[in-house]
Amino acid sequence: YLCDLDAGSRLELTGPYGHPFEKPDEPDATLILIGAGTGIAPFRAFVKYLHQHPESFRGKIWLFHGGKTGLDLLYMNELEDDFAQYYDRETFQAIAALSSNPDWSDAIDWEAAISQHGTEIWKMLEDSKTHVYLAGLESIRDQLDTVFCGLAGSVERWHRRKMELAAGRRWIELLY
Repeated sequence: YLCDLDAGSRLELTGPYGHPFEKPDEPDATLILIGAGTGIAPFRAFVKYLHQHPESFRGKIWLFHGGKTGLDLLYMNELEDDFAQYYDRETFQAIAALSSNPDWSDAIDWEAAISQHGTEIWKMLEDSKTHVYLAGLESIRDQLDTVFCGLAGSVERWHRRKMELAAGRRWIELLY
């Protein structure tokens, strides 16, 4: 879009205002952050903020970040990644979700990335101190619902759990 604009063209920008993700009240909460592509950007600021305020947050953070290929994983590159400045390896875990066939335009394989930790994630989702934050394209919601239905064992059980999380303001979405 930007490349097709003529020199001097007007461009209107809007964006999120304020903090899209609030720090949980519980200082020992568990956060599950799920984002793809540019959806990872708000998590970078969020994780940095939490790291800079250890007196108010000392919980666990699991970041699931996705892309078609490893080149799409913004801020991550082995041990020298950008996130390494803001966490310790005992409380922060970053898990990559990549397309199984990146040359074929397959979707990001959230199922493989999340299911390998399925039992532990489901236990987290049942814990009243777990908060889930999603960021990225709106299509991520349906993809993740499918994955979480598998973890829950049924569509009904997952939808009930997700509604409970949302009602408790522990399921937050920043989707576009």
